Parts: sequence; C-alpha cells; structure tokens
Amino acid sequence: MTHGNTPFSADKEHPHNPPRFFLLDSEDRFAYHLADLQPLLLSHVPAKAATTGPKVKLAPGLYAQRSTPGTLEHLVSTNPLLATGTLREWASHPLVSKAAVLLKHRETTLFDPRDGSSLSFDDSGIIARGQEGTGQPIFPRIDPAVIGLVECPSEKRILLARNRHRGRNHYFSLIAGYVDPGENLEDAMTREIAEETAYHASIVRYLGSQSWAPGGSIMMGFYCHVTDTQPRGEGDGELAEIRWLSRQELSSVALPGKGSIARRIIDSWWFGGLAEGREIFAPHIAADPAPHTAQHHSTAAPPPTTTPTGGKGTTG
Repeated sequence: MTHGNTPFSADKEHPHNPPRFFLLDSEDRFAYHLADLQPLLLSHVPAKAATTGPKVKLAPGLYAQRSTPGTLEHLVSTNPLLATGTLREWASHPLVSKAAVLLKHRETTLFDPRDGSSLSFDDSGIIARGQEGTGQPIFPRIDPAVIGLVECPSEKRILLARNRHRGRNHYFSLIAGYVDPGENLEDAMTREIAEETAYHASIVRYLGSQSWAPGGSIMMGFYCHVTDTQPRGEGDGELAEIRWLSRQELSSVALPGKGSIARRIIDSWWFGGLAEGREIFAPHIAADPAPHTAQHHSTAAPPPTTTPTGGKGTTG
C-alpha cells in the first residue's frame, strides 16, 4: 500500500467553492480513502462529529483542525471505504505532515519568547505576533537533524543501533541527531556517529530529506563509510546496543517503520542502490519495494515490515 509523495493541491478560494477540512485527532490520527490512499477532506463536519480548537490554513480553501474524541471512529465506522491512518505511518505525505506541524504550533506556541506577551495569529492561523499583533513575526519551529547509514564496504555490513531510552524491545535504526548551532550538516553527521558509536566515518554522499512531523524536524540523510567494524570504545551512552549486520542478518532485528526515511535508506542499501549512486526509494507505508527490483541486486529476503519509527537520535 503506497500513498506516494505527490504535493497536495486545493482549489482557489472562491465564494462558490466551500472550504474543505482535514481532521486530525489529539493523537494525530485521521481518516483516509482505501481506494486511492488519500486523506479524507470534508466539505462539512458531519452530524455526530465535531472539531475543537483553532483551524490552520494548509492551502487556499483547505484547512486543518482537531477533531473531538469519537469523531474519527464515527467517520470510519460509518463508511467501509475509509480507514484510520497515523502520523508516523504517513509522515512522508505533505498534507498530513503540514497539518500536524501547524496544529502543534498553534497548541504549543502561546507567548512571545521575547517579552512574554500573548500572541495574535494571522488569518492563516500560522504566523503569530506578540504585543497585540505589533511584534516580530513568529513562525513554526523546525529543528534540523541528520540521519545516516554507516557501512563497512569491505565487510558489506551496516551499523544499526537501539536507543537506550526506548525500551528493550525497541527497533534498531540508523544513527541520527540534531544539528548544533554553527555546524554544517556533514560535520553534524560525522560528530553524531563519533559521539554515539566511537567510529570515525567519512561522508560518501547526501541522500535526501524528510519532514518528520512527530518530532517537528527536517531529517537529512547521508551515506557514510568506515574502514572496519572493530570496536572503538564507549560512546556517549545514548545507545543501548549497536550491531553490524549483513543483508542476510537484517531479518534478525526489528527495523524502523516504512513511513520513515530511516527505513527508506535501509531498504535502498539492501537492494544495492546506495553503492550504485541511485536515489533512495520513494516514501511508502506498508509495502516492500517491488519484487522485480530485488532480482537485480540481492537474493536475500527483504527486511521485515515493523513498527513505525519515531523522531531523532537513532530513530529517523
């Protein structure tokens, strides 16, 4: 099942074109169409369903708003052609991601950080100003973060890690972390690898990016190399465990969910695409890459589908 990554569009605002609404509940769940795997857009809120809080403008004539408890269940239970989606699974969908980020911005940005005055929002519900609307504009916060696949080419293994703070049964993922002030992306990536694993890696190339609404960040992916897999000592303690895994061994661990850039990068490496310089796989939420792709690169079974991933720090 693939929802794609096509930018969403909306009709221009016009008196004869009623606005449409995309509803997210407090857990960032929403309804989507099973037929075309697109989020449900409503021209009106049905009876027995309701919204809460302010709305934010996603595009001309298109708004996002929180639904009250029970609304999502009502929509899905009364229409067999609808299903429930989650933000983590759909993080690569631009409408879902934008709606979640902007609604969170409205809910958490309450005062002007400069002087503590109450905020007034513009007509879009996005840009805020303090001092009764006369202060400097305050835009939604986006935290830059890096995430990278580390490979030892001579051994054909990649480094995966399990975060110490997420439980014994948490999945293994790529090394990731925030960009420090004054730091470029490449230095941030090699620093995170060195701090967390004690390995000194070199950057091979930039792979791509993904908005990660669950963490309010933009994740920028890299492909990195090390010369060997011999232990280098202790990291900074953030990781509970690291493993060097071959393609055949990937099925022995739980991996990030398919809505994440981490899983896209891992899948692309599994099929040989990173070494060949090809782009990473397009976003997807519930399907392994096309079977015909595998025959050109690897005879091992594809990595398993697992729990959707989280934000940063070996989660991506």
